[in-house]
Amino acid sequence: MRFGCVLLAVMILTATDLRAESVKPVVNWSGTVKELAKQKALPEHGLVVDQKGFVDLWKAWRPNEEAPQVDFSTHFVVVRTAEGRFTFIAELQVDENGAALLLTARGSTVYVEGFGYGLAVFPRDKVKTFAGRPIKRD
Repeated sequence: MRFGCVLLAVMILTATDLRAESVKPVVNWSGTVKELAKQKALPEHGLVVDQKGFVDLWKAWRPNEEAPQVDFSTHFVVVRTAEGRFTFIAELQVDENGAALLLTARGSTVYVEGFGYGLAVFPRDKVKTFAGRPIKRD
């Protein structure tokens, strides 16, 4: 009986994954920051939903560059960090209800001083929730 329940759970999870759509970022950036203390700029839940928040994050991690403009009425930004290694955001897996099921982040095995980060812009029309939370509009 226990085996049957486990098998059924695996089948349901597999079927859910098969219905997921891969959503690629419109644009993404990645880099490294040597000062670990600057990792505190990581936004709550790894999401940026307005230009002010994006500019603040950009200034913290890329202080010598002007922050790009993002149309937050139609897009949002996902942010991920990895201490001691380079990382970037490849895609979101989104189900038929617009729930982001899985963030695919790739990282290298090469050690970097500080932390690596990935920033990726995704369309709001395809993604309604991320990590179980509605994506706010500010």
